[in-house]
Amino acid sequence: APNNRVVRFDLAGHGLSDADPKGRYDAGTRVRHVLALMKRLGINKATLAGNSYGGLLAWRIAADYPKLVDRWILVDSAAFSITGVTDEPAPVPPGNGPALVAHLEQFTLPAPEAQLARITAPTLIIWGSKDHVVPLEQSYRLRDAIKGSELVVYEGVGHAPQEEASAASLATVRQ
Repeated sequence: APNNRVVRFDLAGHGLSDADPKGRYDAGTRVRHVLALMKRLGINKATLAGNSYGGLLAWRIAADYPKLVDRWILVDSAAFSITGVTDEPAPVPPGNGPALVAHLEQFTLPAPEAQLARITAPTLIIWGSKDHVVPLEQSYRLRDAIKGSELVVYEGVGHAPQEEASAASLATVRQ
């Protein structure tokens, strides 16, 4: 933040954000929300970063709206099928809050290779070797699918390197 304008936010139903009043949690709607936020804040071009589902939104924006992205950072990002999620959502586990359940009911992971191949912006992929949400193997698939991307893996770190290894993650991003 001392050298850059940083805008960070939680997606609806995540972190400190309330649930979406209309229950819209699909990726297309969320991409439109990010684009609307950028427009409202007067951001014509940005370095996008996203963790997990936020990473999925970031790479979709980089693929579909390349003029808006100068560089981008994926952190343990969703992309390829996991836990049975493909073009169709997987069954929702019990015991979650209503917004998370609604999100999972709309969460899909269609084959991303064609979109990832269109990305031309410099790409940094950060991953925790002990990620139990999105397996490490997916980081290598992303690196191979995005031409010229760089992968940095933090040993002993889980799904949120920006929190679990914040100093190392920040140093990598600054570099």
